[in-house]
Amino acid sequence: MKWLISLLGMLWLAGCADSELERLDVTLAELRHLSQTRATDASAHDVIEPFSITSSVTYRYAESRSPFQLLDATAERDPSIALDALAPQTPRPLEPLEHFTLAELRLVGTLVMGEQRVALIETPEGQVTSAPQGAYVGSDKGRITQITRQEVRIAERISTPQGWQARTASLVLDAR
Repeated sequence: MKWLISLLGMLWLAGCADSELERLDVTLAELRHLSQTRATDASAHDVIEPFSITSSVTYRYAESRSPFQLLDATAERDPSIALDALAPQTPRPLEPLEHFTLAELRLVGTLVMGEQRVALIETPEGQVTSAPQGAYVGSDKGRITQITRQEVRIAERISTPQGWQARTASLVLDAR
């Protein structure tokens, strides 16, 4: 009985053979042969001429500042383009408290976290943000220089027609 089942299985698989597969093999072989003959014919006829440069090009900006060099390093070499010492050095992303003037901000408390004192500053929207010493505050390039229990001292840099000038400001804890 096992022998009969094996014989029927082999006959069934033999019935799956397709004459279309033989035609596909022949067509693929013809295409491979055709592409090989075209490649050999094309390489024999195509001649690539070398590219030659007949004129020289001079770089006109060799004496200018390198775009990869910091502006401060150039100012040290050439004092005629020195920057104002109080001017902001490089553009940087604004911190959250820099989007408001100091008049819009309110000191609501201070915390001591380890060795560091942190100011709790409320924005006009009512959001309280923590700001450590050195954080940027206010729209006039202000930076927190000192935090005490009742006050936050801020060093601001403002632009005037005479150049950049420093001034101090403070936020005082309200007794509300």
